Amino acid sequence: MSNPWDPPWQPNWSNVRFDPGLAQNAISALNNAAAEVEAVTKERTDLANTARQHWQGRYRREFDERFNATAQVAGQLALDLRQAASNLQQAGVQAQQDQQARAQQRDQWNQQQAANYQQYQAQQLAQQQAQQQQAAAHVM
Repeated sequence: MSNPWDPPWQPNWSNVRFDPGLAQNAISALNNAAAEVEAVTKERTDLANTARQHWQGRYRREFDERFNATAQVAGQLALDLRQAASNLQQAGVQAQQDQQARAQQRDQWNQQQAANYQQYQAQQLAQQQAQQQQAAAHVM
């Protein structure tokens, strides 16, 4: 407490460090990457389906197993990219809420400080008046 009228608590004076522009760029990049993975996977699936029409035997089965595993990994990658974009979006919302809460706490602290200062000034004035009255009573 630097002044007698300061509230006994302190708000968080630092701002939340979060760049919404950079976050939006990252969200767009993640969503674009997911869309690209999905597009490439669909294109390759279409090509594989065309090749499968006239393909049989051991190598076809091996291809199917590997291709299906790869397609599954690609599908999961697209989901993970979209989840990362969603998480970043939620982090942006949370950062904004945290910043608003900090600003409200600062406002509350400033209002409480102003009220305490007015009370402090009133007490100081009352003490001065009492001292003046005592001094005047001793003079008489």
